[in-house]
Amino acid sequence: MKTLPVLLLLIISFISCTKNNPQKTIKSRSFNMGFSTTNFGIDELEQEQTYDTIQRYGDIYLEEITSPIPWGPLVSNSPLPTSLLDEINSKVNKRNGDKLVLALNLLNKGRNNIKADYAGNYPDFYQINDQIVEDAYFNYVRFIIYKFDPEFVILSMNSNELLINNKTLWPQYKILMANIRKRVKEEFPELLISQSISLHYWEKAPVTDMAAYNAEIQGFINSYDFASISYYPYFNDQHDRKSFQKSFDFLKDHIDIPIAIVETGHIANNLENSDINNTESDENEQEEYLNTLLINAHNNEYS
Repeated sequence: MKTLPVLLLLIISFISCTKNNPQKTIKSRSFNMGFSTTNFGIDELEQEQTYDTIQRYGDIYLEEITSPIPWGPLVSNSPLPTSLLDEINSKVNKRNGDKLVLALNLLNKGRNNIKADYAGNYPDFYQINDQIVEDAYFNYVRFIIYKFDPEFVILSMNSNELLINNKTLWPQYKILMANIRKRVKEEFPELLISQSISLHYWEKAPVTDMAAYNAEIQGFINSYDFASISYYPYFNDQHDRKSFQKSFDFLKDHIDIPIAIVETGHIANNLENSDINNTESDENEQEEYLNTLLINAHNNEYS
């Protein structure tokens, strides 16, 4: 299977193995590796340090746009908000020679509807695949693609969670995004297009008919140019190499197109009183996860 670059938050030494049995040191990795621009602070120095690390140590990087979508100006073809333009231009000015994965977000934080604008408003639509929404979002995607000139674009993140949280919108969403993808492909034929899927909510989703859900998500993600995967094992209370490997085997069994791990990480200390769960971890467990991830990236040619 040919696959696309894997994006990691940390780089560590790693070993090649068959399943859970390490055998030898990997001297030359077979995949690209890089970072997301998400940083742990908002001041200019922290942002500069993030981009400096990306350029110094990465082969590829991911730039995610998380701002509200300015539906009003997009519908009326009027000037976009200065705050959005300033954010985009700031990120574009930091663009380096590395390959870029541009990640957009149509869905809201709860993954149960499309995202609102800065004032909490939406376009005047009956269904989310109405022409007014399609045209506005295409204009948004088109504008940002021209700004960044990426090699890869993700039209929306963690899309499978909409089917979990608001399944009545899912058929409309699929139509909308198929139309958006078609229009983007017509204007940017060389651009590779995807939507991201959260593996932790695919393999173990809170749904009543798991077989139907699996088949739906499998068909959905395999219809794109590559599969963008978000995976945080502690969301599913996974804590050892065997459980990590089981998830990567699940991924390999269900994906027929190139794979890119675009969001991932594992905690290095105990997590308490969170919105997820109370779970225990340590640095050794984190290292074991990252080793397992890198092993799979190498052995399954995530590159």
